[in-house]
Amino acid sequence: MDDQAGHGNYATGKNLNHIQLRNILKVGTWNVGKLKELGKLNNICNEMDRYNLKLLGICETNLNGQGSFTTSTHHSVLFSGNEEGYSHGVAVILSKETKKTLICYSPVNDRILKVRLHAKPHNVSIIQCYAPTSTASNKEMKTFYNTLQEMIDSIPSRDVKLLMGDFNAKAGSQNISNSIYGRFGLGHQNDNGDLIDFCSTNNLTITNFFL
Repeated sequence: MDDQAGHGNYATGKNLNHIQLRNILKVGTWNVGKLKELGKLNNICNEMDRYNLKLLGICETNLNGQGSFTTSTHHSVLFSGNEEGYSHGVAVILSKETKKTLICYSPVNDRILKVRLHAKPHNVSIIQCYAPTSTASNKEMKTFYNTLQEMIDSIPSRDVKLLMGDFNAKAGSQNISNSIYGRFGLGHQNDNGDLIDFCSTNNLTITNFFL
């Protein structure tokens, strides 16, 4: 376990390398389901290496507790879940190179995890999350987005922000293209489709709409 810093953050306390943002940084997110299954973590890390991903956010790990560990393949796994009982669980896996850039991470709950990496010209803050489904109560959905907003507000203004994960949302196709969404959305917006308003409020781009 890394040295614990204030406000629920964990800091490495090591000399850091940095990510050069002028180069391509490959990241991804994956809803894996039950990370505890035999061999699943090794398979995930092997896929990361095969696609040259430097960082992978994962949802539905079902891991309890909060912390970090190193895999047999030398990847670093940062995870956040409930202390006991059922845990949806989120995590971020860092490649062998990327883990040397870790400044700190903040396990929030079993749906939200924040990670900060040393990069140039600006540091990178990542929030990995797993949103409630459309069958969740309004209270549960509001609590999730309020907590998510608090995490975004806590990111230093000069950091590059990456919000990743499974939002259980269908934003739908849009007739216009702007800095928030492009022309490649599919289907119709569902009850979790307020993701568009959330991204608009925080000046975030839904990158799937531009692929």
